Amino acid sequence: MPRLPVELYREIVQHVASKRDLRTLCITSKVLQPEAEFFIYQNIKSGGLTHTETICRVLISTPRVRPYVRHLDLTVASEPPVMYWYLVARALKNLRNLTSLRIHYGARRTNENAWILECCSFQLRELHCNFVMDDNLFEFLKAQVALEELKWDDGHLDSTYDNTRS
Repeated sequence: MPRLPVELYREIVQHVASKRDLRTLCITSKVLQPEAEFFIYQNIKSGGLTHTETICRVLISTPRVRPYVRHLDLTVASEPPVMYWYLVARALKNLRNLTSLRIHYGARRTNENAWILECCSFQLRELHCNFVMDDNLFEFLKAQVALEELKWDDGHLDSTYDNTRS
């Protein structure tokens, strides 16, 4: 296949609607693989403990996909074990291009695991979380100069704090 400008490959791949078809492109075309992966890994959403652990292991062990991740949404229904948080922390540490993070567990429960954000180098535009406002979260927020939207619920308030700028 003749080499075309990267912009043309992205233009072609952005019209592929399903992630299944994008995965097929990754397998069948080395030329289109990077562009297909861009769209596959751009938005990652997980609603379960096992699924989130799998995603984190992939992000930790596969350096080539890390730059593509822009939006990460992790939600678990019940309190995960402490090893879950260590795994999430290791994955987050590697996501330098992350711009949106949504991380919650349980319904209106206190989450004292903001320490997972300590070594993160990304600059978020959007953060939705239910971490307790401790020193770890406070220091992380101070470093987020690009933050435009903060939706925060520490489990103790009657309503969610929503600091959305237009």
